[in-house]
Amino acid sequence: MLQQTVSFISLEKFISSQINNHINLILNLRNDNISLEDAQILNLRLQKCIDLQSLTLNLSQNNIGQEIISTIVQSISGCNQMEQLNIDLSENKIDKNGAQIIGCELINFKHLQILNINLNFNAISSEGAFHLIQSLKSVQNLSSLVLKVCENNISQLINHNLEYAFNGFQCLSRLELYLGGNKICSQAASNLFIALSKCPNLKDLQLSLVDNKIDDNVCNNISQQIKNYQKLQNITFDLSFNKITAIGMLELISSFKKMQQLKNLSVNLSYNNFRSSFEYDLQEYMQICTNIFKFLLFLNGNKIYSQDLNCLGIFLQTFKQLKFLELNLSNCNILKQNHEKLKFQAYKISHLVKVDILF
Repeated sequence: MLQQTVSFISLEKFISSQINNHINLILNLRNDNISLEDAQILNLRLQKCIDLQSLTLNLSQNNIGQEIISTIVQSISGCNQMEQLNIDLSENKIDKNGAQIIGCELINFKHLQILNINLNFNAISSEGAFHLIQSLKSVQNLSSLVLKVCENNISQLINHNLEYAFNGFQCLSRLELYLGGNKICSQAASNLFIALSKCPNLKDLQLSLVDNKIDDNVCNNISQQIKNYQKLQNITFDLSFNKITAIGMLELISSFKKMQQLKNLSVNLSYNNFRSSFEYDLQEYMQICTNIFKFLLFLNGNKIYSQDLNCLGIFLQTFKQLKFLELNLSNCNILKQNHEKLKFQAYKISHLVKVDILF
């Protein structure tokens, strides 16, 4: 039987509720001027929720620093029977010490299976992110992790042993990792992709590296590591607003084609560095793919040459079992008379059920 979910939009209403009865709890305290005293009260109340199985706690936009975050995560750690935790700490003042505190407290959750942490727009360093991830692998039953660390200060991830940090997530089957706007270079991104291969049971990966400093080198490095990802079934890869060329696109997608268990693929390369034609390099990437059923490709905001439209259509025909195709080519300066040429090529894919091409 499904347990009732109780929701509160103020600390006062939560305090006055029947604390002991809460099983699934939502606390939306966004932009609520949470003070240290408020955090201490929240600490005392949450510790009484001994039967809590699911908690969604929104504390974004509260100017929370190290002292307050320490008090809050201590209160959450008392609910050690919890199976799902969603905590939004975005747009606060959490630094590397705050990230380490969060990680150290979360290791007490022996039953936690689903964890969603939003730390966007804080002041977390590479060291803080490294220690947070390293701590989370001690949550032994964790099967689903969503970690958002966009617009922080983690450009120096390259200096940390990410393989060690990710080695140990034995039960993790689903991972969403958002690292946009952190000035991450290609080598750091490549190291990250290598490190993620240490999660032996990963089946669903969503990796967002939007608006960093990533070029074609990451595509080449990924192609060399793809053999270590044979259990992945779903990939969403967002590299928009970087410096990848059309050749890098072909190499990246061709790498994913080699993954025998992969069924669903989404690649976002919008607003990158497509400045030259890939017509004469296409033959190198024409390997047949028989496993991917659904393919989403976003190339909007790039320079797509007319001869490349035909090449792109031919390239798509290598996906022999493709049933669903979505292709975004908006803002690519493509002449209208060339639209039908690409559609004609796409419809040659024999098993295609639905195609959606946006110009």
